[in-house]
Amino acid sequence: MAGLILLLFITHIPAQAQAIKEQLESEQAVLPYKAKAAFKQDTIQFLEYNFFTRNVQYNMKTVSDLLKDMDMPVLYITVKRVTVSMDDSNEPSRVESINLVVKQKGDTPNDNEDYYVRIYFADPPTIKDFNTSTGYDGWNNNTPAFTQKIYNYLKDMVVKGVDPNEYILRRRLDSQKRNEPKKSNE
Repeated sequence: MAGLILLLFITHIPAQAQAIKEQLESEQAVLPYKAKAAFKQDTIQFLEYNFFTRNVQYNMKTVSDLLKDMDMPVLYITVKRVTVSMDDSNEPSRVESINLVVKQKGDTPNDNEDYYVRIYFADPPTIKDFNTSTGYDGWNNNTPAFTQKIYNYLKDMVVKGVDPNEYILRRRLDSQKRNEPKKSNE
């Protein structure tokens, strides 16, 4: 009897977790897009709401669909996640994700400070194809402008996921916590 109860408990928890995940995703999917003007030009709030809170909205959409919602020009891109084949499978190295940088905070590009949306690809391109098709030369700390050539290559690629710069979101949250009034124990 105890085994049956344990079995029911073990099988119920993953199903319940999956149901909660699906409910959150469906709630996110119905959240409407909001233009940057709705945030009084606060770029961080705009990125947080549209590309973090609503991030499932872009799953399995194309890069061009996402770019329609950017509401600001992409200044340059950086390749952020690369899968390198380390075995004898001859599997080519792939570009797993890129950053679309929309605001540079200092004189030089900085992943901790600049405002961007990171795109994860459903079918990551090979590094060779990516470099050849886009002319990308960011491997030597260059940050190529977001050209028409890069756009044409990326526009039909399918997005697996998105998120904005987690460093600036974390700093914003920390700042908000520091500025919250202290609760009294009365």
